[in-house]
Amino acid sequence: MTKNRWALRGIMTVPLIGWLYILSGIARPCEVRLLRGFWWVVVSLNGGLHACQLPFSLPIGKRLGLSNFRIVAKTMLFGAAWWKPLKSGLIDR
Repeated sequence: MTKNRWALRGIMTVPLIGWLYILSGIARPCEVRLLRGFWWVVVSLNGGLHACQLPFSLPIGKRLGLSNFRIVAKTMLFGAAWWKPLKSGLIDR
């Protein structure tokens, strides 16, 4: 794996950490008001911004022959960390 691919994999871990933080907040809500507010920010960013990226990622994925389910799942999970490198050919489907 090339150096660029390792860097991309590292970037793709950031949204995963956000989703883990969201799941931990669901499993065990925090009592600290500031952390609870931060949790809502992460929920909004991961859920809202990733959903807003679907109009950009769907044409890219369709052009490469990917299913709608796969495109939506990966965009919601990784966001632009997945579809932008896919668009530029830095990662495989």
